[in-house]
Amino acid sequence: MNQRPRCWYYRNEEFDCLKKGGSRCFAVDGENQYHAIFGDGPCHIVHPSSLAVPAVALGARFRIVGPAGEREVKAEEYYQMPDKNLFGETVLAPNELLTHMILPAPGSVKSATYDVRYKQSHDWPLASAAVALDMNGGTVRGARIVLGSVAPIPWRSEAAERALRSPAPSRCRRTNTRFRSRARP
Repeated sequence: MNQRPRCWYYRNEEFDCLKKGGSRCFAVDGENQYHAIFGDGPCHIVHPSSLAVPAVALGARFRIVGPAGEREVKAEEYYQMPDKNLFGETVLAPNELLTHMILPAPGSVKSATYDVRYKQSHDWPLASAAVALDMNGGTVRGARIVLGSVAPIPWRSEAAERALRSPAPSRCRRTNTRFRSRARP
């Protein structure tokens, strides 16, 4: 939940990147194939936690304990973009700890997760998704779709959520359609 970012510039001592107090994010003009595709920077790290993605999708709350006492925050408010917190990734203040993750009762929510990895064992996901649908029969009353490994935080796809909530989605039918690529002149 609180891993440091997955970025080879940040983790390499030879690069004085923006997140380490340097003057720029090397991913903008350098090797960036595994960096953020969502979010506007200024740092293009990728959030590494596989558990944070379903926690946000399920509407979890995190309990934080520190010198000032105890508090709870929504999982989606716990993580912060680099433009709000360049040198950290969460709302944790000094000397605070995340002690609990509280999940709501499932009720009518159906959920699933999926991730794509370069290698299936011992590897970070290249992309992941968690979906939580509040169902009423075949109708979607509420949807939470969260993408992982594509942004500095677990990324809510609100447009996809709206699409599922707007008039009852029809069932998809699989076809054996063949796609052809079109070469550019």
